[in-house]
Amino acid sequence: MAFTTSPDGVAVIWLPNAFLLVALLLNRGRHAWMLLLTVFAEVAADIPVFRWYEAAIISGVNITEVFITYGLLRCLGVLRLERLESQVRFLVAGPLIGAFIGGLLGAVVIKYFHGAEESYLSIARVWWFGDALGLLVTTPLLLSIFHHGKVRSLVVRRDYLAGYLALIAVLAIYVSLIVIYKDVLLTPAILLPPMLYAAHRLKLGFATVSVALTSLTLAILVTAGVPLFGDARLIVGILHAQEFIFIMSIMSLGFAVLMAEIEQHKYQLEQRVADRTRELAQLNQQLTLMAQTDALTGLLNRRAIFELATQDVDRCLRYGRPLAILMLDVDMFKLVNDQYGHQVGDVVLARVGRVLQESLRTSDKSARYGGEEFIVVAPEANEATASELAERLREIVAGQTIQAEGYEIKITVSIGFSLLRQGDDFAQLTKRADEALYLAKRYGRNRVEKA
Repeated sequence: MAFTTSPDGVAVIWLPNAFLLVALLLNRGRHAWMLLLTVFAEVAADIPVFRWYEAAIISGVNITEVFITYGLLRCLGVLRLERLESQVRFLVAGPLIGAFIGGLLGAVVIKYFHGAEESYLSIARVWWFGDALGLLVTTPLLLSIFHHGKVRSLVVRRDYLAGYLALIAVLAIYVSLIVIYKDVLLTPAILLPPMLYAAHRLKLGFATVSVALTSLTLAILVTAGVPLFGDARLIVGILHAQEFIFIMSIMSLGFAVLMAEIEQHKYQLEQRVADRTRELAQLNQQLTLMAQTDALTGLLNRRAIFELATQDVDRCLRYGRPLAILMLDVDMFKLVNDQYGHQVGDVVLARVGRVLQESLRTSDKSARYGGEEFIVVAPEANEATASELAERLREIVAGQTIQAEGYEIKITVSIGFSLLRQGDDFAQLTKRADEALYLAKRYGRNRVEKA
């Protein structure tokens, strides 16, 4: 971590704690052997500045800080940082509480072993800010890349390539201007607008990468002695850099998460609207079907057949095509009701309706016209076709044996049909078919008559 640490050991951004915290979050606190790796890594990083036992104590402080943060996050139910609420809880548990406690403990170690010229509170603040920024900058980035131990494509998506190149270009231009115009104060604040724009246009994965790259760039510059915030002592420059990185990280990551939540809520709202629209369409379809259907027989009702048959009649007249209307009536139906009861009569009507549904052509339409009377509209049916259809329906009904309420009943139907003539309408066709039906009844029932 030397590239974020000043020559006298002051860390602008302390990264190791974030790696350990992410490992604990991803593994739900399991695999404690990772602590040994963390101890070795931190001791190795601190030995150039501290004695080995001092480095070991500092490592223990950092581990304590991480476990306090992890315990708070577990209590708050935070394992991922893809919601604004989770970001706020992480900010409180890690950068504010965990890193603050680590700063207080770490400052004791520094003052005890080194007796630094800086005050205890000043050392604690630098430690606190360094650890807080390490958690704030690195933890969201690592959690965006890894989820439950599996590498995700969130931060390496192809459509982010242009954004990455633009970010690198902006940072390169900023560093170049600092190198070329050494006497000109180029505050890092000029980097904030493109960071917020990137957070607005792209998703959280890109925002975490942009925050990490920008933060590391500023940390390297300030530890190299570049006066990003005017002529001031190194410790003051580090504090200003930490404050700016903190503000930039909070704004960029928070804005990215907020925009992601807005998009998610928008998507969920659109889905709810689509689902509700689909439900309403289905209900409307059911209502339409109920309004057009006879509940007892499942056939069309009189109103529906009138609308559909009128369209068929108009079309056949326009193109000179044949059409036939069949009127069917159940013979002696009043006697069935009187002798067996209305429930049996309903079964008889339902059976006739099923015969029509199963026996007609797909182009034909059938309906319960009223009482025990049924109607069939048969487009493209000439006299021979209509007569054959009527005879077939009569024979099928006559061959039925209906069992209901313990009775076995045989029924017949009388049928009259009429053919479309030029100048006809549906009412005239129906009237002639009804007259033919009357003849079939008059001539003995269970027969077919043509108008």
